[in-house]
Amino acid sequence: MTTLTERYVWDVVRRLPEKQRGDIAAELTVAITDMVDARTDAGQPHADAERAALVELGEPRALAGKYRDRPQYLIGPELFPDYVRLLRLLASIVLPVIAIVIVAIKLVEDEPIASVLGSAIGVTIEVAVQLVFWVTLVFAIIERSGGQEDVLEHEDWDPDSLPATTGTTTISRGETVAGMAFILVAIGFLFWQHLRSPVSTLDDARVPMLSPELWNGWMQVIIAILVLSLAIEIAKYVRGQWNYPIAIANTAANVAFLAVIGWLASAEMLINPELLVTIAERAQWDSVPTINPWLIILVVAAIAIWDSVDGLRKARATA
Repeated sequence: MTTLTERYVWDVVRRLPEKQRGDIAAELTVAITDMVDARTDAGQPHADAERAALVELGEPRALAGKYRDRPQYLIGPELFPDYVRLLRLLASIVLPVIAIVIVAIKLVEDEPIASVLGSAIGVTIEVAVQLVFWVTLVFAIIERSGGQEDVLEHEDWDPDSLPATTGTTTISRGETVAGMAFILVAIGFLFWQHLRSPVSTLDDARVPMLSPELWNGWMQVIIAILVLSLAIEIAKYVRGQWNYPIAIANTAANVAFLAVIGWLASAEMLINPELLVTIAERAQWDSVPTINPWLIILVVAAIAIWDSVDGLRKARATA
């Protein structure tokens, strides 16, 4: 069983660059020990003295901010390896998939090979630029979120809220960045498919993949749910670990997303009907293809249930 002091020191130093942690952990441990000894010498019980000393030092995030210099760079050396690793991962997965999808769509539309390759290269470059922009933005925000910790003063914080140093599921920066990047890419896709859809009619008019009617209200609801999920990712990172309020909020966002997508899919309001008509015309099919709404619902439900259960399980592990 770790003491409150050990948990406090661990919660402070885990927010600092690796090279600072050893010296600051030792310095902080000595300072807390001296504060506790002064109080116990005055007759205060050790447990009360330790708790009072930690309350006097303040919330670990705020204290960590006082030890950390504000970054003078966009993405610092501590985050840069994760930044490059995530860009490579997304580029190796997303860009080939996008290129293959565009080629398949254009071949179905019976376009010349030169046009197919030109469209695939153009859209892939555009997606690559978006990936670099959004991932860079997320990393820059996280880099500076640590630099703002010195203004997060909370005089009424409770030392019992400190995470344990072992046996907990902590939230890493890499996990946070991956989650935020996925959500931002999803939001970007909603705008991209509406404004720059790769599917076009015989008259070269772009055809959105999702129903344009969604922008009269439902699309704003979907984006709001995704923004809520983005806020939950940030809350997890700030907290440092899962807890029940965060897990419940995550479950609520998943349920809301499933309910909206499920309703739109079952009411045949999600996929743009002109998309299927255009594909049939381009491919010279005798009939217009259909998409089973239950397939969409089952896929979204599987992802929502898995993510909700995983969050609740991790919250229980840290309770």
